[in-house]
Amino acid sequence: KALDALLQGGAADVVERVWVYIMENLDNEDCRALLQVHDALVFEVREDLALEYARKIHDIMVDVNGIVAPGRDEPLFPVKFEVEVEYWGGEKIDLHADPVQAEDPAQREIRKLKRELAQAREDVSMYEWQQDTTRWGA
Repeated sequence: KALDALLQGGAADVVERVWVYIMENLDNEDCRALLQVHDALVFEVREDLALEYARKIHDIMVDVNGIVAPGRDEPLFPVKFEVEVEYWGGEKIDLHADPVQAEDPAQREIRKLKRELAQAREDVSMYEWQQDTTRWGA
């Protein structure tokens, strides 16, 4: 358990430094850094710029040596980090996609409807939970 805590703490430290770097270099009206959860970062990005920012964020997070240990001759981490980029609903973003193809309005509409459905499910779950707690006097 001690080794696991050390690794998780180290990963959290790396992600925190990347977070600060991204806040200083990418955070703007088109791309808002919203939240860090353990080793994941959550952004709100204009939909038409999602692929562009996904690529930028991916490139920053894959090779963190320039952020974590700038100016070092030898990398602090001699490996590339595995980074997954996805839409809120869990759909993976193809970073190698043609930007014109990635902006297909039909696909954008499908993603929007999936997000709305997920939000509706979440709202129903919250309503049911509230009804249960009211019924049981919690």
